[in-house]
Amino acid sequence: MQRLQYFHRINTKRGFTLVELVIAIAVAGVVISGVVVTSAQLASRTADPMMAVQRVHIAQSYLDEIESQEFALSGANCSQPAGGRPEYTHICQYRAISDAQVQDQFGNVPTGLANYRVTVAVSSNETGNSNLGITGSFVPNASTALVTVTVRSPDNATTVLSGYFVDGG
Repeated sequence: MQRLQYFHRINTKRGFTLVELVIAIAVAGVVISGVVVTSAQLASRTADPMMAVQRVHIAQSYLDEIESQEFALSGANCSQPAGGRPEYTHICQYRAISDAQVQDQFGNVPTGLANYRVTVAVSSNETGNSNLGITGSFVPNASTALVTVTVRSPDNATTVLSGYFVDGG
């Protein structure tokens, strides 16, 4: 009989109690939720630099396209062609671009950039805006234009690139 009691005591000391099990599950849940929250934050932040680079490239491509056009700030050359942007030939024709989607100069929306927005402003003394430089400065040359391209990404962050254009002719 003594042997049976000894065996019985060993059996009762094995395993976890219900309280210990509940505490272990609660601790594991807290640890796992912390890891999930941290990885979700990291995942969202990895997209930010990519969008910033895309905004800069988009703005630069618009500035490059505008730079390839002839210099004109007013007059008959500044009317909007019936065919739209593919027919732009002068800087001033870009002054009111507000693309709901990024487009190349032929109206094509590049893959993956449909949710980016672009606006272009062309300022000059000739068009009535003499504040072309740092706030309060004055650029006296009527043949100077400041082209400002603003790009907004899907996360509502913006990038603004500006370039001065001078009539060399």
